[in-house]
Amino acid sequence: MRPPFVVGLAVTGYLVAAGAQAHVKTPAAAPVTAARQAISTDDLLSLEEMGPLGANDLRSPFLALSPDGRYVAVHLRRADPLQNRYELTLRVIDLVTGDARVVDRGGELIRQRSSGAHISEVPTGYPEVITPKWSPDGRWIAYVRQDEGRIGVRLVRVDGSDARTVGSGEGTLEALDWSADGKHLWLDVRSGTPDTEARRLAESRHGYLYDARFLPMVRPSPFDPPQPLIRRSVSVFPAGASGSATAENPGVSPSSANGDAPPTGAILSARHGHAWAWTTRLSRRPGDSPVLNVRRSGVTTVCDAPCRDIVALWWSPSGKDLVFWRRQGWRKADLGLYRWSIGEGTPRSLLKTSHLIIGCQPVADDLICAEEGPTQPRRIVRIDTRNGDLRPVYDPNPHIQSWGFGNVQRLTWRTPYGTEAYGDLVLPPNYQAGQKRPLIIVGYESRGFLKGGTGDEYPIFPLAAQGFAVLSVQRPTDIGTLTAETPAEVNRLNRVDWVDFRHVLSSLEAGIDAVDRLGVIDTARIGLTGFSNGASTAQFALLNSHRFKVASLSGCCEEATSVGALVGPETAQWLNKMGYPSLAEPDDVFWRPMSWRRNTDRLNLPILLQVADDEYLGALEAFSALKSAHKPVEMYVFPDEHHAKWQPAHRKAIYDRNIDWFRFWLKDEVDPAPEKAAQYQRWKAMRAAPTP
Repeated sequence: MRPPFVVGLAVTGYLVAAGAQAHVKTPAAAPVTAARQAISTDDLLSLEEMGPLGANDLRSPFLALSPDGRYVAVHLRRADPLQNRYELTLRVIDLVTGDARVVDRGGELIRQRSSGAHISEVPTGYPEVITPKWSPDGRWIAYVRQDEGRIGVRLVRVDGSDARTVGSGEGTLEALDWSADGKHLWLDVRSGTPDTEARRLAESRHGYLYDARFLPMVRPSPFDPPQPLIRRSVSVFPAGASGSATAENPGVSPSSANGDAPPTGAILSARHGHAWAWTTRLSRRPGDSPVLNVRRSGVTTVCDAPCRDIVALWWSPSGKDLVFWRRQGWRKADLGLYRWSIGEGTPRSLLKTSHLIIGCQPVADDLICAEEGPTQPRRIVRIDTRNGDLRPVYDPNPHIQSWGFGNVQRLTWRTPYGTEAYGDLVLPPNYQAGQKRPLIIVGYESRGFLKGGTGDEYPIFPLAAQGFAVLSVQRPTDIGTLTAETPAEVNRLNRVDWVDFRHVLSSLEAGIDAVDRLGVIDTARIGLTGFSNGASTAQFALLNSHRFKVASLSGCCEEATSVGALVGPETAQWLNKMGYPSLAEPDDVFWRPMSWRRNTDRLNLPILLQVADDEYLGALEAFSALKSAHKPVEMYVFPDEHHAKWQPAHRKAIYDRNIDWFRFWLKDEVDPAPEKAAQYQRWKAMRAAPTP
């Protein structure tokens, strides 16, 4: 496990800078009619969501097709901030009529857990992807469900009757499948044994040895090492009977019954009979795009240039054609769907879109996928792979048609380092030409529905409804990938003079210039946000640019102590190899461009920190230094949170406080609600305090 703030680092320091270029057009006014409502934070939280939080993986399998291909089962969640819980439902959608019915409801949100070489079961705030499983006869659906902290298997008829729990217990359920006869469920579980608990108790009585099992930022006791995967069988009929695999009941699930493995080195693969299609890199360089290989009847065919950057692929039902999605266009922001009749020329382009499409499952010559766009939350669509026709099947949020999104426009630019970048500009719904609005930058990915940026903490459309222009930016590619030969070298090059953060900052500034050329923003009023790697980007940007007047971060900070001690021994060693000095090495030259603690005299802008309780220790070095220097900084700590905030009440509070923060510092506006009086009293005192 690696700490969240070191994810996605990279860049080399010897590229020649070139002038930034932008491709923009002036936006038209987009007044909101009386029939359209301004979007609030409550509106965003009320959305029905499916699948992973964000995603770029088209193969994430959260849409479950029935054996006959007529229906799809999907697990949905909706946040309830008042009760601080989620409303969870299992639905079955008729792919022909679009009719949907709830077949089961209830349970608790299951969150993903992370593992490393020496530790496992580290909690995160990301929802676990729940993929329902149809019985072979199509009459039952099984799915993973948690009740009162215990994870089990829920079984329900497709008409919603006879719902029951057929197996539950401790541990992490990693795979669920039906036996071929539909009488058993195969479960792959990771969990501790009685011996594990006994060893932990014995060690606790003598004190824990501080070693690679520790992640002190999260908790002051060791995590268990990764546990072995155990296969169990659960008898479905009658309910409740279960047992381990035996010689007569070997525990082989249908998905693993065929031992024919994909070709060596395959990144993606698909099989039809004895034919294989797979992607592989021609070299080990991280920046090289994989190419497509096809092997039929002992003959291998390679599709290079027109088949690069494939992210998902399938065989046609006949086995004569391949269907695949590939990333293309500026900064690989678009998706293209192609069909290739192998041996008959180049692949045929069927569909091009800037929308995010994930979770695709084939049914005959169609794909059933989830699709989302800048103003369209995730919905289910059907795509004909013969002609590219896309048809909506089921939208769990049809009410958004009454929302006033305002003008949304994609801007593209080139960084001074020569790399491609882009962002989505959202103007207020009532924007009129000639107005110059304060700008807020949200990142660090901008694909799909523009909800709250990566980490979902900065509500884009509600901010626009409050009169802000919002630029949702896509982080440019790590520069290290352009020259590095290995992933490890990418990470090392990225930290040479912090050049990757210099690269990303140059992209932010080029994006601001692109928006400024439209004449829609006041460049004296720009706010910056940051989550995870975006928070590290903001940390660097606030020290090395004068463009930003206020900031809000969801985590903080890269400092000597946080990356040298609080991340634990395993991650500290990984960071040393990446280029971070150990606590025993001289480090002032390394840390001077990045460290807030070493540069309190250079930071005078107001900074809001809203951090998870298992990350706030990493913020204390920087926060305490700024506070001691009487800088305008404020921090909130949210309990039982793990990087991405998962609790609805916390997400509501974070949304609303970010709006209040930017309104106060960029527009001199306050919310008159009596419960917020103390908040504004503190902020007014910050503003009135003399600059140190």
